[in-house]
Amino acid sequence: MKTAFITGLGRSGTKFLTALLSECAGTDCRHEFTGNREFWILSWYQQPDIYTLPYLEREKKRIESSAKAQLFIDVNGYLHHCTPQLKATFSPVAIFHLVRDPKYVIRSLYSRRIEKDIHIVPKSKPEVERWLDEDKFYRICWNWKEATEKLLNEGWPVIRFESILNDYSYLTENILNPLGISLSQSQWEQKISLKINRTRPAYYRKLYSIIKGKPYIEEKIPPYNEWTARQKEIFKELCQELMIRCGYPQA
Repeated sequence: MKTAFITGLGRSGTKFLTALLSECAGTDCRHEFTGNREFWILSWYQQPDIYTLPYLEREKKRIESSAKAQLFIDVNGYLHHCTPQLKATFSPVAIFHLVRDPKYVIRSLYSRRIEKDIHIVPKSKPEVERWLDEDKFYRICWNWKEATEKLLNEGWPVIRFESILNDYSYLTENILNPLGISLSQSQWEQKISLKINRTRPAYYRKLYSIIKGKPYIEEKIPPYNEWTARQKEIFKELCQELMIRCGYPQA
């Protein structure tokens, strides 16, 4: 059995890509199979040899016992802190860095982030002091920067969510061929005609939060061209250079 992993910050299209790759013959493609939010946080704070590597060794056994095809793919935003350990543990055929235009990712995260939860916080004193003085918008931008910069610097192949939606040849050249799998253009067209994991209307999200026993987050921010001057300044400071490295135009 072979493995492959696709990771990046949340709200970047992981559910859609899982649904798409699940159509490929000979693959067992799962969404967030390995780890969870707790693992995502602890793999940031704990030393890899103390926590991450033992955890992944156990997950490897679980994957080997449950995989239903010769290629197991985990599309998983919880894994971006542990990519070197994934490589060491699984020797995967590929690890991909999934990105989406951060102007959209940050908006999506903003309407979902519960500030009372535990989050990824900087590790240096100057960064922590600024983090404590800043607002929710800054903190989300910082989280996008931390995840994206780490994965870019490690050199994993970047795959852009928008290009997957808009260009079948991009999907073929950048994901399917490297993994040795195939998906017909008609299958691709059928999947992209559906909206996977879209942002639901407010009434739906409020009802969902009641059923799940979670806080309902009413806060939201408008599209980029309606952001405040301060928000645009923060975004450009933290995100602009990296979004250009990901292949997006300057904000």
